[in-house]
Amino acid sequence: MQTLDTGLAKKRVQTVGAADVTVEQKTQANDPRYILLYIRSSEELGGKHWEHGEIAGAVIGEDFSVIKDLGTVFQPNPDNFWQSHRLLAGGFRSQGKDSLYFFYGGSPNHPHLLDESICFAKGKMMDDWKFEWEEPQLLEFADWEKHYDYSNESNFPDQLHHQWRDPYVVFHEDKYWMFVSAAAKTTSPLYKGCIGLAVADHPEGPYTALPSPVFPKMMTEQGEEGIFYECERSHVLYHEGQWHLFFCAWKWRINKNWISQVDETAISDSTLYHYVSPQIQGPYLPAGELPIVKGSSEVGLFAINFAQTQSGELIAYGSDFETTELDISGQWQVFWNNNNPEIKKVDFSERQHLAGHPQTFRQPGYLVWDAMLGYLPV
Repeated sequence: MQTLDTGLAKKRVQTVGAADVTVEQKTQANDPRYILLYIRSSEELGGKHWEHGEIAGAVIGEDFSVIKDLGTVFQPNPDNFWQSHRLLAGGFRSQGKDSLYFFYGGSPNHPHLLDESICFAKGKMMDDWKFEWEEPQLLEFADWEKHYDYSNESNFPDQLHHQWRDPYVVFHEDKYWMFVSAAAKTTSPLYKGCIGLAVADHPEGPYTALPSPVFPKMMTEQGEEGIFYECERSHVLYHEGQWHLFFCAWKWRINKNWISQVDETAISDSTLYHYVSPQIQGPYLPAGELPIVKGSSEVGLFAINFAQTQSGELIAYGSDFETTELDISGQWQVFWNNNNPEIKKVDFSERQHLAGHPQTFRQPGYLVWDAMLGYLPV
């Protein structure tokens, strides 16, 4: 278990939603490659860990070793009501060393804990892998009410849930497309989970909400019924002429009427759901009869995301929901087969640049979750 104490011929690489970056082909295994941000809360706070949360970080090498501990990067701010209690997951965009964006969510304390908002922090990278961040700014979304709704939260029946978090921004056709976790406008009483979408001409907005590109649902005798309470940590990538959208969901928050119609043994808390579209704004359709990424159900990680290595490999990473350790080891590789991804565990002995590095890490005294890897600007 690892604790957080611890080239260049030009080539364009396809990033996984965060940004386009220029990298070099020759590099040392422990050269800084990624910035890792993750949610953590002190074990002393007690209660449900996800009711709290600050964002800490580290600089990670190409071999997924920790190069530099960044400590606490963002904290709740009592002066900003919308992020006064807890911070939520997000994603990066890098447009050079002086233009690094991190988009993330936040919310106040009870009785407004479920009133989620999205903001951005603009930063720049200094020498010695230090970062300077400006004051986070709240983002506004025009036409939100036109396409999205509030949902009911069984844990807090007295609160409406304003689902609008987990921002993931892609630059395409000179626009910034933000995918988020949201609730659809539907007659389905509980299961309204969908992927939200908004677009802007500039990363700082203003953003305009668009129709949901993905609302997984089924038709019953009672009418339309959603499949998921919430679709979390969505991310997209372009491969073989198709846009591929992925998200995760806790199994206990999936409509049992749907689970009874599929192979339940294929569904777990680590299952990654897979939808495809020829255009970035959708609509996205299920990638198969059971639209899941092969192998994801056995990984044992929640909020699985993808990242591309220097050598062009695609790896999966996430947080172990039993130990609250982060797995960013590179041991889970993604292979494509007929435009369908599959996650497989690779042998470290076959990948010498990874050999000897711990597979997971956490910090003593903290619970950690929601790993977010972004490519360092160069």
